[in-house]
Amino acid sequence: MELYSQSREEAVQTLGTDPARGLNQRECQRRLEQYGKNELRPAKRRGLPARFFSQFQDLMVLILLAAAAVSFAVSWVRGDGEYVDSLIILAIVVCNAVIGTVQEVRADRAIQALKKLRLIAADQTLKSAYGVTTSTMMVGGHQQGDEIPTETAKADTADETEREEILREENTGEDTGAEEEKEPVSAPDSKEMEAEIQNQIQQGLYVKNGAAYSVYYYSQSAAETYAQALNQAARELDGQADVYSILVPNNSGAMLSEEELESLGGSDQTQAISYYHSLYEGVKPVKTIETLREHNDEYLYFRTDHHWTQLGAYYVYQNFCEEKGIQSHELSDFDTMTFSPFLGTFYTELKNQDMEENPDTVEAYVPMGTNDMTYWDTDGTEYQWNIIEDVSTWDQSSGYYCYIGGDKPLSIIENPEIRDGSSCLVLKESYGNCFVPFLVDHYETVYVVDFRYANVNVVDYVKEKNIQDLIIMNNITIIGSDKVASTIAGLL
Repeated sequence: MELYSQSREEAVQTLGTDPARGLNQRECQRRLEQYGKNELRPAKRRGLPARFFSQFQDLMVLILLAAAAVSFAVSWVRGDGEYVDSLIILAIVVCNAVIGTVQEVRADRAIQALKKLRLIAADQTLKSAYGVTTSTMMVGGHQQGDEIPTETAKADTADETEREEILREENTGEDTGAEEEKEPVSAPDSKEMEAEIQNQIQQGLYVKNGAAYSVYYYSQSAAETYAQALNQAARELDGQADVYSILVPNNSGAMLSEEELESLGGSDQTQAISYYHSLYEGVKPVKTIETLREHNDEYLYFRTDHHWTQLGAYYVYQNFCEEKGIQSHELSDFDTMTFSPFLGTFYTELKNQDMEENPDTVEAYVPMGTNDMTYWDTDGTEYQWNIIEDVSTWDQSSGYYCYIGGDKPLSIIENPEIRDGSSCLVLKESYGNCFVPFLVDHYETVYVVDFRYANVNVVDYVKEKNIQDLIIMNNITIIGSDKVASTIAGLL
């Protein structure tokens, strides 16, 4: 009996597997050697001559050729020289063969293009006691991002929005530019927000040689919500504080080749970040993905975790300093602390044996002016902590927690070596954690707000504390959720 006609239980018994645990590593390898990969064997491709002459194998073509031969023979026997009919039939047959050959070549090219369009993978039982050691595979990712608009489409949308606002004001007498009374800001449900973010990160993972890469899917509505929130903050802080936007790409956008990115599907992160920047009004964008791709032969992202390394953050910090017009520090200026082994969120999700055998190393750069900070937990409890904390005795999944105490609603860093009243506020998620230490030696005070746990109106806080720079820093996949983008907009 064929598998497709069997019940689930019968198929499991026939295949000799366990639907709950999957196959162990040894059995996977044995079956791979026995049956080969789960893919169609490519047919042997024929050259143009073979394709052309194959067109004459059709029965109707053979009948036409026979008719041409008979017509030619009759004319020759009669000696009347009437070969026109024979030549017309031959011309028709040859033209048909040429057209057939061209169509076959085009169809073959279309099939090859479709094969490269998207990498499709079957769902696998990964969270088993055995783990998975496949060198290359795709987990999840069965979705499609929105189309990223062109500059023309953006302009049309902006014009339409402006017209709607004018009509609204004319019809209702309401001044859309008037400042509205702000409602109190409440902290989001931290567990729900964390689940939303993890869903964004883990929705499409490409695993290659012990490293996982997150596929990006663009969301038009989330992009508009996010950009509008930053533009509103820039308008309200105009003349008091500069607003900077740092959009950090996924590791796939920074580290994988263009060919691999095309085969994975998803959205173009370079194009998406450029479009975000085109929506800004009064917001200062900081270059990220172009610089990271220039250095993608270096250790910029962890293999087993969704975060970037502090080296990756350093290159973007240099771009921030250039945008702000200040001199960045050299890496050699900082003392370092190293923590290994580190097995992060991707390993926790996949339990990949290649990752386990080749764990990450966390290298942290300690600020020169101070390593002291204060943070407040979600219940309001105050803690004195280190900007770079020694986590060498913590478990192997905790390496990234060495940066600014992890994710806290509010943290404040005072640098005793600087007394010029300078200050900045960083609104971020965990991607900002390893970026913040580089700012310490440029400001007297660094405020850090994690949007997932905070209940403060950021713009009002900037005004109250007379902060000069508002730095809004997020990973592009994390803000690709409408819920996350709306949460950030609520804080601004």
